[in-house]
Amino acid sequence: MTIKEFARLCGCNPQTLRYYDHVGLLKPVKVDQWSGYRFYEEDQAFTFVKIKNLQKAGFTIEEIKALLDQDDHVIYMAFDAKITEAERRLQEIKHIQKLYQTEMKQIQEKIHEVREKFCSQ
Repeated sequence: MTIKEFARLCGCNPQTLRYYDHVGLLKPVKVDQWSGYRFYEEDQAFTFVKIKNLQKAGFTIEEIKALLDQDDHVIYMAFDAKITEAERRLQEIKHIQKLYQTEMKQIQEKIHEVREKFCSQ
């Protein structure tokens, strides 16, 4: 099927498929040497779904490439690892938030001390 037909099947635009081809994620099964038209097979829609969901979950292009040939069990494990990392990062951000509050109070106190020093001189 043409890139336009395949894009319609996948619910994306042809530019997305051109990008996936360019970065080596989803190559067309055939490219017409004269027109440059790209052609895809229906089964490639499964690969598209993998790519789209992995990308939405924040996987890099290289990570996605490494996962494309893996079975669903490995992909679910990769999602679990991504979730664990996101939870760790969330805890880190919460800790930074608390530090922010503490440091803002500390700097406010230091400014107050400096002002009092200069005012009393």
